[in-house]
Amino acid sequence: MRICGAVVSVLLVVLVGSASGAQQASPRGAKEHLGSARQLGERALRQVLRPSLPTARSLLRALHAELAAALDTLGAAELSPTTTAAIRSRIVAAVRAERRALAELVSGSASAPAAAAAVRGALAAEAKAAALLANAPGRPVLSGVAIPSSVFGAFTLILGPDGRSVWVSGTDASQVLRYRSLAPGTKPTVFSFDEGSGPRGLAFGRDGALYVAETGTDRGGNKIARIRPNGKIREFPLPTGAGAPWGIAVGADRRIWFSEESSGKVGRLDPRTGRIVEYPLPTPHSQPQGIVLGPDGAIWGVEAGANKVFRITTAGRVREYPVPTANSVPVAITAGRNGNLWVSELEGGKLLRISREGRMREFPLPRGARPYGLVSAPDGNVWFADRGRSRIGLITPAGRVFEYTLSTPNAQPTAIVPLAHGSFAFTEFVGNRVGTLRFRQR
Repeated sequence: MRICGAVVSVLLVVLVGSASGAQQASPRGAKEHLGSARQLGERALRQVLRPSLPTARSLLRALHAELAAALDTLGAAELSPTTTAAIRSRIVAAVRAERRALAELVSGSASAPAAAAAVRGALAAEAKAAALLANAPGRPVLSGVAIPSSVFGAFTLILGPDGRSVWVSGTDASQVLRYRSLAPGTKPTVFSFDEGSGPRGLAFGRDGALYVAETGTDRGGNKIARIRPNGKIREFPLPTGAGAPWGIAVGADRRIWFSEESSGKVGRLDPRTGRIVEYPLPTPHSQPQGIVLGPDGAIWGVEAGANKVFRITTAGRVREYPVPTANSVPVAITAGRNGNLWVSELEGGKLLRISREGRMREFPLPRGARPYGLVSAPDGNVWFADRGRSRIGLITPAGRVFEYTLSTPNAQPTAIVPLAHGSFAFTEFVGNRVGTLRFRQR
């Protein structure tokens, strides 16, 4: 499995440089790429046997690109993890056989029979992968549960520690809802806060309690609330008043970290003592919003007003990274694979990938996209909520984008969270419900 993973990583590194699928309205999936690879393999075999070695070499290089693309888009098929792993191993076997064939054809003592045998091996592995991919479920089923309050403003949601319950913040209703499950007809438990408290960010602490960022207005909020597993609520007011806490995350130091959108600060709450410490960001009027624990143990966040990404250590040292596209309004951030972080650019209509060293690459989304919440999912892709086009989308490691249109007009999905492999929940800020997207596992 380690060797297989290394081959996949190398293929995707090569593929990232040439991927153009992020610009496509209907990108090709793993089935299509594998089908193309099989056709190219059959043509290459004929050229090897003819022989027409230059043509065969060209076809094998094209075959390599198609197999790499099939690996990249495999997660979008949303098969079971076991089936996906079996397909992946067969595609990797086909890649190795294809490379052996190409090596035979470029060597000084080219061997057509050996090359032909390797191509046949690749075709056999591709046929087995295609047979498994034939069970891919296709498009997902979109559903959801209603929110009982007509004025709610569903903003953020989070999966409970039990792995079943879903918690949702409502900025307009000043409430947090707990759904035991998202089965049709499920009614939530309601936790109410002072009028105007505007709860947004949610994070579960190491103590099992839910911490809520109360963004607030003149009438309420500007607090961090804690909801114990027994339902008891305690609030921790910000020392400087109207900071408007927005995003929230648990740090490597077990403290509760949060952004202050109005004051341009990052706060840290010690759950044991209730003490809050605040750290100003270097850029004035930065409007920090989403934050997340990074792979390096620091807290990473976005500055919607300053158009930057920031990194703050547990000791309070801050570094900022400008977003390449001007006025893109970065609003949310998530930790992805391979030590990268991903950022949604609301007005820029792009997703930004940033390494822990600060290297950046932007991926444009289709015209009209306004990406908001995003999350790295078990399938290897980053999924996002597109408020501008009322769609749920995903981006593969190489930058190909797939999107699924919601049935609710102008739903404006805002946040998304994986429930299980091939299953997601998301908030509809205007649609006023918690939506679900599920692939039928086969």
